[in-house]
Amino acid sequence: MATKKISALTSIAQDSIDPAVDVLPIVDTGSTETKKATAAAVVGKSIGALAATWNDALTTFKARVFNVTDTASDAGSLLDDLQVGGVSKWSVRKDGELTAGIVPFGRLKNNSIGSFYSTADQTGSVSTPTALTFNNTASWASGISIASSSQITFANAGIYLCSASIQFANANNTPYDISIWYRINGADVAATTSTVTIPQSSEGGRLVFEITFIEQLTAGQYIQMMWLPEDVAVTADYTAAVTGPPAYPSTPSVLFYAHRVA
Repeated sequence: MATKKISALTSIAQDSIDPAVDVLPIVDTGSTETKKATAAAVVGKSIGALAATWNDALTTFKARVFNVTDTASDAGSLLDDLQVGGVSKWSVRKDGELTAGIVPFGRLKNNSIGSFYSTADQTGSVSTPTALTFNNTASWASGISIASSSQITFANAGIYLCSASIQFANANNTPYDISIWYRINGADVAATTSTVTIPQSSEGGRLVFEITFIEQLTAGQYIQMMWLPEDVAVTADYTAAVTGPPAYPSTPSVLFYAHRVA
């Protein structure tokens, strides 16, 4: 049988290997001998641990590349499909969507969450909108912080679920209205004002206002909660903890919570 140079060998079309009959060359590193095996003999075998050395700071290395030319395929075709017992445990669809696998929420890139509150009584103005302020941040807050005491600042772009709770108190025996809304980067956000009436002191004089909203933000933007009372007798009121009996925790004058949902 005449020998041929590798460059003269006939190419095998993609996906045309027959595991039952096609033969592959195998190099036995122990004896430096090249042997042969059918494709079926290597199907399902572990390729072992691969290693590479990246040693040039100016070179962009790639550990693995698999380039698919997709001229026609089902939308559910997978770029990657790792299985255990025939069940997919990690699979990536051709459009890049993860279709099987678990990514812990805390490990998501640019995950952001924060909770902030105030332990101070706050007095507003009847003529100039006032920003509610915060003096405490939850220890687990990440990616969201307070700047200038009132600016809830978001380090990462995304869609955020936000929730605010404010305890108002009225020192007079006359009910008063207050209006609450929010701003982004100092600009009022349209259609966000709520107006509520705080009961007079003889009727308890307290009301807890709560609002939940979703907002899309860019990196570095901040939210402020604004309020405008009808009378300065209405304050955002902090209530200290009661030692009891019965005992119960303190009530912040303002509480704000946010986390990134998309």
